[in-house]
Amino acid sequence: MKTFLICFAFFLLAGTALAQDSTSTAKIDIKIDPLRPKSLIVEIVTAEYDNQYFYVNILNFTGTAFIVIKNAVGESVSKIKAGITNAATFYIPIDNLPSGEYTIFITTAYRYYGVFLL
Repeated sequence: MKTFLICFAFFLLAGTALAQDSTSTAKIDIKIDPLRPKSLIVEIVTAEYDNQYFYVNILNFTGTAFIVIKNAVGESVSKIKAGITNAATFYIPIDNLPSGEYTIFITTAYRYYGVFLL
């Protein structure tokens, strides 16, 4: 019986590992710019990326959002301006960008920023 349970557990773990997608995402540590508070809105901004897209999730915000990605020398490589009603997710293609360090700026009721490497 022990052997059966051990084999069963092994097959469950192996099946789970093999079923996972080969594309993984990396979370970005998004920080709020303390010099730019605008309101008392408690919005939630998260960001992550993989080898093809940068994903920005904005919750609890209604208004216009600005998203800018800049390279290491400060040049804008991507800009988005969009109206949001309560929540939105943005997919920004980054597969054509060269390797290096980038900074993302997200402006909603507050200004957020984060640094990531490709």
